[in-house]
Amino acid sequence: MTAAPDTASARAWSLAVAGAVVLVSLALGYGAADLSRASMSASAAKTQAPASQAAGALIEQVVEVVEADDGVYVGRVAVKAGAVYLRTNDTLKFRVFAETPYVMGVPADLHVGAIVHVRGAQEGETVAADRIVILTPNVKLENPPS
Repeated sequence: MTAAPDTASARAWSLAVAGAVVLVSLALGYGAADLSRASMSASAAKTQAPASQAAGALIEQVVEVVEADDGVYVGRVAVKAGAVYLRTNDTLKFRVFAETPYVMGVPADLHVGAIVHVRGAQEGETVAADRIVILTPNVKLENPPS
């Protein structure tokens, strides 16, 4: 009868070890996937030249608005670097329509100096925005180190 407690104890230890292995595997897999996504988005942001994309290509970019004229905006592209966004020398020209949805913010928040996430289709030299996210109060924008 002494074999039963040892078998139960061994089974409990086996389950505990198996559970720990599963949790560690999930944590490592999640971390690797998160690192991969961050690396891919940083790489894409560095290599993307928004104005030279093929017509109809989906563009998603964070910009600081530098010009605004009757629904057409020009923004200086910003790339995420840790906890901040860094300004680049690239620009993105985009058009916002009356029906363009604002995920965060309202149309009055889109002005020179605003920081926004623009998503839309490339149409010639302009991106036709199909979504705007106002980021101004939520992000820190800096000049790149010299």
